Amino acid sequence: MTIKENKYLNLLLLFSVILFGVLALFLFITTVNALREGSYMSTGHTVEVWGEGEAYTSPDLAVINFSVINEAKEADEALSENAEKTNKVIEYLKSEEIEEKNIKTTTFNILPRYEYQAEKIEEGRYSEGKRVLVGYEVTQNIELKLRDMEKIGAVIEGAVSVGANRVNNMSFTVENVEELEREARQRAIEMAKKEAENIEEQLGVSLGRVIGFNEQKDVPDVIMRDYAESLKYNEESVPPEIATGENKISSRVKIIYEIR
Repeated sequence: MTIKENKYLNLLLLFSVILFGVLALFLFITTVNALREGSYMSTGHTVEVWGEGEAYTSPDLAVINFSVINEAKEADEALSENAEKTNKVIEYLKSEEIEEKNIKTTTFNILPRYEYQAEKIEEGRYSEGKRVLVGYEVTQNIELKLRDMEKIGAVIEGAVSVGANRVNNMSFTVENVEELEREARQRAIEMAKKEAENIEEQLGVSLGRVIGFNEQKDVPDVIMRDYAESLKYNEESVPPEIATGENKISSRVKIIYEIR
């Protein structure tokens, strides 16, 4: 074997060792990640069982979005009027013992308003028209977090009475959902274990250790969108009754058992 051939074989051997090392590292990382995600399955004989569990609760947090919208011919006039109304809304919310951290401005916009105006040339004939600035519109959106669910209707009525003229949407959710998630998961696991016991009895096999676990959770918000296009207040107004409904937290688990 010549020196050149020997050198070529050494390079080929080195390349093979590196390739094998990279492949081994990739397989190791893939296996570790699979174990962490609870989706690893033994290559031996296994049984998969599924279980579902649900937990229900009434929401304890309402998120309400108010808007203060007004128009004026001059920008400074529109800004001044909007600021005055918005400040009154915020002052009212604070007077209802709502903490300042639960009140925040989410958006603020000032937009010019244009109209197309055509000039009369003669009887029955008009020019094509031109875009004319006619004023400004100012919108300020306020997000409110309210934990006293009994006060929702009264707070909406009060905010409207002092300047808010739109409620964009409301969402009702559970602030601390961890305990309910555990409850739903426990029910799902109990169902899966019962299914495993049925399989043992029906197949006449003995199930061993758990070698895989996976969970799918669903924690939806109950949302009421577009509560009203606009709201007007008068002294005879009655506070709206708000049905908060009930939230469902669900869990679906898969348990993989090894057959002994």
